[in-house]
Amino acid sequence: MIGLVRQAMHTLRGSRRYALMREGITLQRLPVEELRRRQLARLVQVVQHAARTVPFYQDLFRAHGLKASEIRTFEDFACLPVLLKQDLRENLPRMLSSASNGSRRVDNATGGSTGEPVRFYQDMDVFDAMQGSFMLGLSFAGWKPSDMIVNIWGNPRDKGTARPSVDLKQWLSGSMTLSAYRYGRKEMDDWLGVLARFRRVFVYGYVSVLSDLAEHILACGRKPSSVCAVMTSAEKLHDHQRALIAQAFGCRVHDQYGSREVPCIAVECEHGGMHLLTHSAYAEFLPEAGSELKRLVVTGLTNRTMPLLRYEIGDYATPLSHGCPCGRGFPLIRMDIGRIYDYMLAAGGGKIHGAYFVKIIKEIEGVLSFQFRQSVSGEVELLVKCKEGVSEESMRQLNALPQCVAHDHGGEIRLRVRFVDEIPRTIGGKHRYIVCEVQ
Repeated sequence: MIGLVRQAMHTLRGSRRYALMREGITLQRLPVEELRRRQLARLVQVVQHAARTVPFYQDLFRAHGLKASEIRTFEDFACLPVLLKQDLRENLPRMLSSASNGSRRVDNATGGSTGEPVRFYQDMDVFDAMQGSFMLGLSFAGWKPSDMIVNIWGNPRDKGTARPSVDLKQWLSGSMTLSAYRYGRKEMDDWLGVLARFRRVFVYGYVSVLSDLAEHILACGRKPSSVCAVMTSAEKLHDHQRALIAQAFGCRVHDQYGSREVPCIAVECEHGGMHLLTHSAYAEFLPEAGSELKRLVVTGLTNRTMPLLRYEIGDYATPLSHGCPCGRGFPLIRMDIGRIYDYMLAAGGGKIHGAYFVKIIKEIEGVLSFQFRQSVSGEVELLVKCKEGVSEESMRQLNALPQCVAHDHGGEIRLRVRFVDEIPRTIGGKHRYIVCEVQ
């Protein structure tokens, strides 16, 4: 009975969202060629809308001698310059569409995981599309509208409750959000109490928060038997975190990829394939100088209030040409490093990619979280949070890192290791692995 009520509530709360989810379910079975044809049609519409109503793009098209009517293929579209976060900061008012409805406009901002948060605007259609794609992604994990969704979310901009109680509206709607902006053992005990109240529940949240909760579950022995699947987002999901969360919750972990600016770009299926949602965004993969990595550039297909064309989102990914055993037509990608890390600066002025630092620590057992910080060229501080009872071998490896780094970089980087109980998060509640504050 409760399942039927929740299905009805989903429809009443947002029939458009529910319709968009059903559209995605239909699209996923189409061949990739048909998906690309439909994606191109949406992309052309977005380009024409931007050129017609957005002052920033009107000037950009004139400056580059381009006409929106001449953009008919993906290759034509690639002639547009890449949009950077700095462009948003410097041109925010001029990037608004003159056709936007002020009453439906939402002022938003990034979580600050790459430094200073970036402001931008969206409309309610974006949120409907985001929720529709979110439910589609959950369906990859086995979710049905009759199931409960518990969001354990860390951004204070998003409404969440710190109270562990579940009111009637949340119960009937099939969705609730628990605030994870500040939490400790008591709050995690409360979260487990909430999960235990439902027969079938799907958990969604930040990677770092769910990793902490997984450690807590294993430490206290309160495995939540009602959790059918866990979906992670907002941060890079490393292999050891995936294994930890799966062990603690006793279910499969699905990853989702997107951003506040362009949400729901890709989602992981039951076979582990990361599928691009072609009706939500168009993705391009640009070469990185001196590297085999590809920079991910995306164009949202749902935000008409502030279209972002060829937006460099700050991540690395690689397109895959093969299909997926799940049979879905949505193309596959591989997230290589995820968030483009800050560079660290050596004493001699050279740059060291942040991925180097992540690599030297990620295989050390017993490390719960870490952060490399730099405020002076040539000097880096490593903050490390270890689990209780970390082995002597792991401690030896951690204490040997300064010598390893000095050897690898000719003494131009001096590393200091500091063991801490907590590592500070961004204002959006995210965890940053690499922070360079050198101007």
